[in-house]
Amino acid sequence: MEGKGTLRNKQVVLKQYVKEFPTEADFYVNPNSRIIPSIPDGTKAVLLKNLYLAVDADLRRRLSNSEDYYSEEDQHADNIQLQLHPIKRGSVISGYGVAKVFKSTNPNFREGDYVWGVTGWEEYTLIKDDPQFLRKINRFDDTVLKLSYYTGLLGIGGYEAYLGISYVAEPKQRAVCVYLSCSRRHCPNGIDLYFDNVGGPLLDEVLLHMNANSKIVVCGMISQYSLEKPDAMLDRENINYKEDQTDGLENAAAALIGIFHGENVGKGVIVVAED
Repeated sequence: MEGKGTLRNKQVVLKQYVKEFPTEADFYVNPNSRIIPSIPDGTKAVLLKNLYLAVDADLRRRLSNSEDYYSEEDQHADNIQLQLHPIKRGSVISGYGVAKVFKSTNPNFREGDYVWGVTGWEEYTLIKDDPQFLRKINRFDDTVLKLSYYTGLLGIGGYEAYLGISYVAEPKQRAVCVYLSCSRRHCPNGIDLYFDNVGGPLLDEVLLHMNANSKIVVCGMISQYSLEKPDAMLDRENINYKEDQTDGLENAAAALIGIFHGENVGKGVIVVAED
């Protein structure tokens, strides 16, 4: 229920720093937070109504105490982007998401615009500074490409995959390419290209089957994030893309925990509100 001049703003908060694998005890949902739906004059701020939030494995790294995770050089580097900053205990979780502009004093964004970028795990997020990590979404046929795809396929994950394959891997014709997992049974002649975002024992097994002059593109190491010592152009008619959607901020922590135990099938997405 809305109070006078305020809106309910349910939030997912980091209760304690994560030591190993995250558990639901590391988070709590604040159902009573409220927000004033206005922006001070003279600012270039935006107030977002969040729609979809990305469940990204990389978030795990930001849930540890910054002194435990980042080197001294990293902590003082000027080029650490907002989305890579550690999340402080007692703060709202943040990450990539899709939102609708609810209010704006920024000339680059108007009320009703759809955007993707860094936002909070909450119903509404006020970005006070110039929102340099937001990108406007040009709407098109929703029956082909959904707004939620900007949490993965059309967002930062899609960019990483496109750049990694097109500019780093540069696969040659008839090359044997493996993107997530493999077995010797499926690659009897060895592997020419491996796009890795898992690492660990899976990578160890793949290394045994790499051909001479082959390539490995390292995009992530999800198997190592919780260890104390860590061992495009689109054809709209032919998109085969899976999402594993979880409804409600109250279930957000469980969705994040699940990806570290293989419980998701497809890109994890938290549905905050349907547009």
